[in-house]
Amino acid sequence: MMWSSDDGEREDDGEDTGGEFTDFEWCATTTLSQPVNEAGVLCVGQEFANIADLRKAVADDAVKNKYEYRCVKSDTARYTMKCKAENCDWWLHGSIIDGGPTCSIKSVTRHTCGDISKLSNVNAKASWVSRFIEPRLSDKPDYSPVDIVKDIYRQYGVKIRYRLAWTTKEVAKARIAGLDDDGFRNLRMYYEEVQRSNPGSRAFVQTEEGSPRFKRLFYALDACLAGFMHCCPLLGLDDTFLKTRHKGILLCATAVDVEGHLFPVAFAIVPGEDRDNWFWFLHHLCATLQS
Repeated sequence: MMWSSDDGEREDDGEDTGGEFTDFEWCATTTLSQPVNEAGVLCVGQEFANIADLRKAVADDAVKNKYEYRCVKSDTARYTMKCKAENCDWWLHGSIIDGGPTCSIKSVTRHTCGDISKLSNVNAKASWVSRFIEPRLSDKPDYSPVDIVKDIYRQYGVKIRYRLAWTTKEVAKARIAGLDDDGFRNLRMYYEEVQRSNPGSRAFVQTEEGSPRFKRLFYALDACLAGFMHCCPLLGLDDTFLKTRHKGILLCATAVDVEGHLFPVAFAIVPGEDRDNWFWFLHHLCATLQS
């Protein structure tokens, strides 16, 4: 005997998944660069692991202290910047030490322009925003683009576009947890490991006819199947949207244990909620329980 509920969310998240990450600088360092001096000011003699880290430190300082700069020279051995403001004397030069890759600031002058008056800053690019996001996203996976925009404005007084916040969040999330595409590629290895480490489990992927492209997945752990034998002989069916880049629907069969708690039995990931996908899920669910 089964009942079916249909109280899952049906609203689209409204996020645009198109576009390319054209303004992102991939790097190993995931946090904002920290100046070595307590005053938090770039200074002569300050050392960095490489020129890339020096560039990040200058970008961080520009956003924090509200100025913009232009590149005079930038290569693998030297890095020279000048303030964009007219009549400002600020400039910074750094170069590698003893053949590199370690580099240091050789000279830096003071600003004579004050900070910029506008709320935007060209140095708050995707690479900078991503470094701002990553440590926060690790602690709070549901960190929203709206909160990112608000936090950067609150902390640095700089306004960034929502799309920039959303795009860099996706890049940071991929760097932390991996790409969605990689998850699909590793599905076969994953369900084989499930069946090896938990004998009696049933997990498999169905692909599109004549193609290796993913179509749907069925998943039921042996521990869940065995536990269902001690639950009320009643299954609840539900589904919900998957709000990943590839979308899809998660179907689930849930029982109620002797203490009145929900007990998961089996799951499926399918491309849509329709008769064919429900029949496919229930067919394999019945076959699994009968076996």
